[in-house]
Amino acid sequence: MRWMFGTVRRAVANWYYVATAPCTVPTSVYDEMEDDDLFVFDLEQCVYTGTIIEGQWDAGLQDWKYVVSGKSSDEEDIAVVAQIARNQNLVFITTYRL
Repeated sequence: MRWMFGTVRRAVANWYYVATAPCTVPTSVYDEMEDDDLFVFDLEQCVYTGTIIEGQWDAGLQDWKYVVSGKSSDEEDIAVVAQIARNQNLVFITTYRL
């Protein structure tokens, strides 16, 4: 999974990401961010400071998604669930405080 994390970090570094939820997810990542008082910058920091702790096969989307555990901008432990889209953009699916 180490090679995939390089792909994830490059996507964030180059601003190739979107914060949205696939149609199979009922709440958007923005709702989750608001609930936990997080901002897009916190998701970026999580990717920069964290590691992929788990890869999960999403049968509905027929693709892999990754759980990244790291630090928010205020040094709190958070996790981000994201996937690499077919166009190589990173799609943030959800986020939460640990």
